[in-house]
Parts: sequence; structure tokens; C-alpha cells
Amino acid sequence: MPEKLRRSSTLTLNWEREGLVKWLGSVDDMPSLLRQSHIACLPSWYREGLPKFLAEAAASGLPAVTCDVVGCRAAVRDGVTGI
Repeated sequence: MPEKLRRSSTLTLNWEREGLVKWLGSVDDMPSLLRQSHIACLPSWYREGLPKFLAEAAASGLPAVTCDVVGCRAAVRDGVTGI
């Protein structure tokens, strides 16, 4: 496992233990989950084109918090539709 991914996984597990995040695993009903959410968060350093999750979140009217990388940058207008 690459070092950056290992650190990210460790942080996520620690945040879950502390009650800061809830790890859901695979979700089949994304529209229902987005209706229950206050924000969409995609911490990604991959250059993956336009992430489908950010497009779904935007269609649901959710503000997005994401990283300043190709694809994510294209999906969010900083200070307007998210940060």
C-alpha cells in the first residue's frame, strides 16, 4: 500500500473510533444518502477526471469540500458551490 494511502486509511479509522466520521462502506442508494447529508466531502489526490460523486452531490444541491486537483477543481466553484 502506498504511504499516502496508508496514512489516509489510518486517519480515517482513527476519526471513526473518535466518532468524528461514520464509515458506511459501499452504498447502493446514493440519492437517499445525499438527502440525509449536509455537505459532500471528497478528499482525493487522484487525477480521475470529473468524479461522479461530486456531480451527484451538485445535482442534489449539496456544497462540496474537496481537494484542489484536476477533476475536483472542475466540479466546484470555490466559495460558490463549495471549497
